[in-house]
Formats: sequence, C-alpha cells, structure tokens
Amino acid sequence: MEWAQVLSIVLPIIFAIVVGIFYQNKRFEDMHKRFDDVNKRFDDVNKRIDDLREEVRDLRNMIMLLIQRETFYRGYFFREEERASVKEEKVS
Repeated sequence: MEWAQVLSIVLPIIFAIVVGIFYQNKRFEDMHKRFDDVNKRFDDVNKRIDDLREEVRDLRNMIMLLIQRETFYRGYFFREEERASVKEEKVS
C-alpha cells in the first residue's frame, strides 16, 4: 500500500471522528443549557414556596393575636403567666 491509499482511508475516518466529537460536544452544551433552565425554574419555585411560608406565618401570627385578644376580653387565658400579668394590670 502506498501512502496515498493509506491517507485516503485514514483521513475520512479521522474527519468523521472529529466531526462526531464536535457534534457530541454541541449536544452536551445543549443539555447543560436545559439543565440550567430547569435549575432556574426550581429556584423560582423554591422562592415562591418561601414567600408562601412567610405569608402563612404572618397569617398564623395574626390569627393567634386575634384569638388571644378574644380570650382576653372573655376572661379566658392560655397560660397562668397571662392570668398573673392581667391581675397585676388590674391592680395597678
């Protein structure tokens, strides 16, 4: 075999390998972009969940405050310390 024959066989194979590597790298880049997009979406969902937790916490505190006021006006107390503090306020 002469070098021309060897090169005519080897060069197309090497060219196909190089093109395959570049194509595969492009697909990997696309896959990384998609994963980044999914990660951004999950971050948005986590932020929304945190906002909802904060709103629920605020609502819970507001409801607890209303319940405490209602029980105070009716004369019921949650804890003995509250009863003692109310007695001290009435005495003052």
